[in-house]
Amino acid sequence: MSKYTAYLLTDETKRRLMARFAPAYPQVKADHITHRYPTDDFADMHWADRIEVIGVVDDKNGLQALLIRVDGETDRPDGNPYHITWSLDPDRLVPPFMRDEDGAVPYESKHSNIMIKHMLDRNDGKVSCRWLDEPFAITAMPAHVEQRGPGDRVINILPKKPGAGYAPWGSKSHPGAAPQ
Repeated sequence: MSKYTAYLLTDETKRRLMARFAPAYPQVKADHITHRYPTDDFADMHWADRIEVIGVVDDKNGLQALLIRVDGETDRPDGNPYHITWSLDPDRLVPPFMRDEDGAVPYESKHSNIMIKHMLDRNDGKVSCRWLDEPFAITAMPAHVEQRGPGDRVINILPKKPGAGYAPWGSKSHPGAAPQ
């Protein structure tokens, strides 16, 4: 089981992003912006005043991510870049320059961090980046996530009012709940 904090994309945000940024690969991820992973410490999670897409990164082989700025910051507390893993091709193999392990490895969301860091640190043309002329503002909800297994996770949205308690994902009291 892993625990992390993230900004979950609202359905409206996903629709707006899909209309603006075409996925390059068959598996669309597009569900959250990681804040801290792994962590049991949820103290620094907050409702962001402004979240913006500032660029699109693609390794031209099977992985695409959106670069994100949260309240003026592009780096998460752990030093990794804020991003949304946008799309990937799980049938393609990660190129050697992006592997953190030996052997043939299919793409996973975790490779977005490596891809973006490579682009920012080396700028050697192996990864392309299209910076947006104007930031694209989006909405996302801060959450604590417990990943218990494939497809099995518990999500708690941070309340807007301090001390109001957590509202489970899908509950009537959480701000992004679907109408019943």
